[in-house]
Amino acid sequence: MNVSTSHRWSDRLRTATTVLTYLLVLLAVAFCWSRDDADPDLWGHVRFGLDRITYGLPTGTTYSYTAGNTWINHELAAEWLFAVIAKETGSFGLLALKLALGIAVAACWLKRHHRDAVIPGISFAAVLLGAWGLAHFWSVRPQIFSFLYFTLLLVLLGHAFFGWEGNLSWPWPRPKPRADDAMTSPYPYDSRRMRTLWLVPVLFALWANTHGAFVAGLAVYIVYLVGRMIEAWWLRGPYALGHARRFTLMAEAAAFATALQPYGLKLHWWLWNSLRTPRPEITEWHPPDLASASGLALVAALSLFVICALFSKRPRDLVQWILLSILACMALTHERHTPFFLIAWVLWIPPHLQSCWESLASRFPSKKREEVKPQWGLALLLFGVITLSLAIWPKLGPIRVEKSRYPVGAVEYLAKHGWNGRIVVTYNWAQYVLASVGARNSFCPGLMLAFDGRFRTAYPQEEVDAHFDFLLGDVPALRWRSPKSPPFDPTRTLRDGHPDLVLVERHPSRASRIMAEQPEFILLYRDGLAEIWGRFNRFGDPASPDYVPPEERPITDARPEGWVAWPALPVRHDRPAYQIGMTFGSSAAKSALP
Repeated sequence: MNVSTSHRWSDRLRTATTVLTYLLVLLAVAFCWSRDDADPDLWGHVRFGLDRITYGLPTGTTYSYTAGNTWINHELAAEWLFAVIAKETGSFGLLALKLALGIAVAACWLKRHHRDAVIPGISFAAVLLGAWGLAHFWSVRPQIFSFLYFTLLLVLLGHAFFGWEGNLSWPWPRPKPRADDAMTSPYPYDSRRMRTLWLVPVLFALWANTHGAFVAGLAVYIVYLVGRMIEAWWLRGPYALGHARRFTLMAEAAAFATALQPYGLKLHWWLWNSLRTPRPEITEWHPPDLASASGLALVAALSLFVICALFSKRPRDLVQWILLSILACMALTHERHTPFFLIAWVLWIPPHLQSCWESLASRFPSKKREEVKPQWGLALLLFGVITLSLAIWPKLGPIRVEKSRYPVGAVEYLAKHGWNGRIVVTYNWAQYVLASVGARNSFCPGLMLAFDGRFRTAYPQEEVDAHFDFLLGDVPALRWRSPKSPPFDPTRTLRDGHPDLVLVERHPSRASRIMAEQPEFILLYRDGLAEIWGRFNRFGDPASPDYVPPEERPITDARPEGWVAWPALPVRHDRPAYQIGMTFGSSAAKSALP
């Protein structure tokens, strides 16, 4: 073999090794984000998306007999996409979409590290730490679009401010501004790159139609631009006025773009009122559990953030560090904000990690180690790629609906009897019931709900309080009551609208205990997870056409086990148009039902 052939072979080996290494990292990220269990709101997202396609934008809250106010749905685009994909491909398409968005985010991270000349070891470790921290949040839900949009926002800012971002130091004392300083020193200003900021309003227009977290992204964008304005003023004084005008225009264009959705400024007004109101009923608005997997990743990222602040020899970008500090405080206050801190951390901190690592490595001279033959390294990488691919492939099968978590048997019981009327359901199960036996309005067959997971987007605070009076009690640590609501009354939701049925969780047993004390209700169904109660005058009176004899009231304490394939909807032969658009997967679900 001659020298030129040997060099070509070596180059090909290096290229193949690099490609397989990056592919292995992306597959490792995909494995972290490959959870295949059903989110409680997934049924509602698909159902609302199908309704949007069929009936158009609803003028009020659907599927509910208590909510008479306008429904502000800030997830329209996400639900439309979920509905289209679910109808055409079922669970596989939804899980594939989730993984595709995740790989896109990870690819942006790796691309940024390559631009910043971060060594592969540091880059891969940071990416995997970020993936580990986001694994808990990466399910089929509209939030994953916010994670992608937030990543793209920071990538666009990094491109527009390339050469400026991460390199600017604030000289002290402040230099005297000069007119001939054309922003070439101490940092470059590239007007062509700045034009990419015109993509940001497009991004925010999409974001505002997809998920309400665009508010956090817009706040980060404005703070970032204000920070750059201050930096420009510090170095150029009044000569930076033109840049300040440009940044202000960019911020205004992005803010205006968020109004390009069906609700206009009504969405912003609702968000303003909603975000000012505590929501302890939703666990993601609690402080993070630092002992959980995502909490440990957050602790690790925060620790490395502090270490880099103390020991990195690279110039600190003050704007980045201020934003990271704000996002860290938000993450420690509300678990829901953890992904935004981790995304910014993965993009901005690895160059500083590399600086700390190089300082540490310089103190300990490494011994010369025998190099592994490239063929063996390539074989190991190929083995890892194949192994992870085989581990991920089963995760693209059916979305699992765990019987120990969702009332599969109770929903089958409701569907079997084909009842119409009104029902109170524990809000974590409400959208499953809504998609299975729900009635879109009072003219449709099925059951209308008192309350569901749409929370304040669809329900007035009085109805929210009525539901959690019944479900959680008057415990300030668990819920927030409006002072304008009627006095605390755990049975008010059982009277408002005169519901016919109540589906509650057995454990914790507060709601179950309350139902046992209601003489106007009788127990129709019970298993180890759920109970169904019905009004006596309809279901317990032998003279009623809906009378259920005792032998048709299954009562057991056995805890359901196993899982069924999403959507786990019981087939309704008596009403063929009942589940229009939601029939995908029904045969599989039916065959798996007990």
